[in-house]
Amino acid sequence: MTVIPAVKVAVLLNGASAQHDDVKAGFSSAIKSVQETAVIDFYDPIIAQEYPKQEEYDLIVLSGGGTDPMSQEPWVLKMQEFVRSTVNQSSPTKLVGICWGHQTISVSLGGVVAPMGGYEMGVHNISLTETGSKFFAPVLSQGSSYKIIEFHAREIKQPGKGLIALAENNQCFTNASNTVLTFQGHPEMTEAFGKKMLPSTTKSYMAVKEDEVDAISKTFELPHDGLLIWKRILDWVKE
Repeated sequence: MTVIPAVKVAVLLNGASAQHDDVKAGFSSAIKSVQETAVIDFYDPIIAQEYPKQEEYDLIVLSGGGTDPMSQEPWVLKMQEFVRSTVNQSSPTKLVGICWGHQTISVSLGGVVAPMGGYEMGVHNISLTETGSKFFAPVLSQGSSYKIIEFHAREIKQPGKGLIALAENNQCFTNASNTVLTFQGHPEMTEAFGKKMLPSTTKSYMAVKEDEVDAISKTFELPHDGLLIWKRILDWVKE
């Protein structure tokens, strides 16, 4: 029987510490549902200022978060330096950005992020570019789009240098060397966690009206392709 080597994953937790347990559970469940033997370590780049050694991991993931990616906060600037060093390194370590991570990778490479004048939450259908359709074809029966949970009020206005669009509207990128993959949406997020975050996050970040919360909550119940996206991510790590 062929033994598949366990993929080693480092996840940088870029959100509020109160959410860390839920975020860890979401990543662990999603990744291990695709590869049960995966080894997953979590790092706190905000308070503890912890970062993984790139050469020790197959995949480094930048999680979501609420801080403005254009901020000059010291920990954000340190994160941007880490992104650039990871992208420019010679080792085969892959880098994935999710939501805040997606935006921060773009900013680190010279891109611009700004408020979108609204918000996107719940399950959304994301249209793929021709390049993106080919990239996701191994896992998506409908190759022209994927469905993913969104939870953001900022967006990429100008992509970082060297990024290649896999989806329309700056929703998903890779790079020419095939070492970076970023998603505005959350392939790791569950319906339950999305609903749990909704009340507190809308007051502090999204500015959603109270009479809209119930309708938005129902959109988290729609089917999505999160686990299929994770399968593609873990296959991509080996490419």
